[in-house]
Amino acid sequence: MPSELLRKTLNYDALIGYSLLALFAIYNFRNTARNSSDLLANLVLIVGLVSLISYHYFVATKQWDEKNNKQQRKTRLLAHASISLFFLMTLLHTSGTFQYYDWFGLSAHIVLFFTVLANVSQQLGAGLLAIYFPLATIRKAKVTMVSPAESIQFLGRLLMSIYFISKLLLL
Repeated sequence: MPSELLRKTLNYDALIGYSLLALFAIYNFRNTARNSSDLLANLVLIVGLVSLISYHYFVATKQWDEKNNKQQRKTRLLAHASISLFFLMTLLHTSGTFQYYDWFGLSAHIVLFFTVLANVSQQLGAGLLAIYFPLATIRKAKVTMVSPAESIQFLGRLLMSIYFISKLLLL
């Protein structure tokens, strides 16, 4: 079992990582406003990311999680349902481009939704995200040099890679 300091540090890592991803999604409004399905997908993603930011803030600062606070469970269910919907929208080509590694993200959030709902181990979902985020980070590294704004998303994905790989190694 990880120490309290390590648990808090990892939750702050996730808090910052998800915040950077949300910041990039908000920045991306300019690009998504031209297409209503892209805009809807971006809004759905932001709802999911803000929910995860809220969850990790309370876990890091107040030690509340879905085991001892029912609202936190609802927050995670909303987050995973929203992000699953975002991935489905990109998969169905209503918005964005679905990359091969997005299958790991979609599978992870669906698994996490149902494991939080059933109150069982979430190791499989965390493992899928430990695959998704490094692959997405590598992909983002290829385009980060093109746009400084892309580096926000790159850094967010990098922090989330560290978070999920660390979680798996420490469980």
